Amino acid sequence: LKNMSKAFQIHGVDRNTVASTTPIAELLLVAPEKVAEVGEFDPSKEKLLDYARRCYIALDPQTLSKVQALKKNNLLLPISYRY
Repeated sequence: LKNMSKAFQIHGVDRNTVASTTPIAELLLVAPEKVAEVGEFDPSKEKLLDYARRCYIALDPQTLSKVQALKKNNLLLPISYRY
């Protein structure tokens, strides 16, 4: 599919949920060594959004530039998020 909104709709996935948890995937794909700094997700202690925020904080400028380069080259979905 060429339209992300349509793809999310077909698969029954909320776009905002995908957008808000994108930093988790970006950290795992671009800088997996930083996952140890963030720690593992424990659903009994925190919400997924809180874990995503911790992953976002771990994305330093160098890692963010790698993410943007991958998005520019269509290797990552161009999903934006705000924290």
